[in-house]
Amino acid sequence: MVKNNLFLILVFFLINVKLFSESKFSHPLRTEPASVYSKIRVNLQATENRERNFYEREQNLGLEGEYKFGQYFSINGFLGGRNYEVSGSKSQRGMERYGFGLKFAREHGDSNFRFSYSGGLKGYSKQSMTYSRSETSNDLFLVKPNIAFGLGIQKFELVLDASLQTETNSRFNEDDRQDFRRHYTYSASMSYGLGDSFRLFLESEYREPYNKKIDTKIRSMYVFPGFSYKIYDSGVLALSGQFQLLTENYSWDRGARLSYFHFFE
Repeated sequence: MVKNNLFLILVFFLINVKLFSESKFSHPLRTEPASVYSKIRVNLQATENRERNFYEREQNLGLEGEYKFGQYFSINGFLGGRNYEVSGSKSQRGMERYGFGLKFAREHGDSNFRFSYSGGLKGYSKQSMTYSRSETSNDLFLVKPNIAFGLGIQKFELVLDASLQTETNSRFNEDDRQDFRRHYTYSASMSYGLGDSFRLFLESEYREPYNKKIDTKIRSMYVFPGFSYKIYDSGVLALSGQFQLLTENYSWDRGARLSYFHFFE
């Protein structure tokens, strides 16, 4: 019921959207953008690990809506579903965590030289499905503040993002018997436009645990090559790959994400 209400709220806001000004930055494919938008985004993602006698796979379907209000603020909501399977066991299917976010961003400059900065806060629900590979506790909420910076020089753009994700309970209180798991995420997106419709991306992500004694599985690093193509004035289709650079716990070997964006102007 909560997930259905969230979806209806997103649709209501986006149907009645009035965009104050269009962002001068292209939307990254993996990295949190340093701008605010009014948009709907749909992601279809698949990841895999494979060895000689073992494999594990995950498929995700996600929906995100963002509504820009005022000049510098936006709210967003997100939900999705997941299918996880490992060799020798039945697949697990269920809903992803859903959540809301609030974001502030400002842009300066023009198409020749521009920069932006932003900060935001996202909150995630408890996990509804039993998931053996999850690096967070199913019965705890998640909170994720972030800051991001963008730089654009003609057709080249660079976006940097840093965030801290922490578990929490309904009291927002970590007692002596409970250690919340936390980690930092550092992301970067470089892109270059080839014409008005086609853009190449090279993105990366590094995760580092806040306390290595509590969280021993989250450390990872990925690179995401990809591209986006404008299929109509307000619609973009994008494809990005995923390759791991650290052979440690919880690193997927490879993956791919297909994304569809619709921006409201």
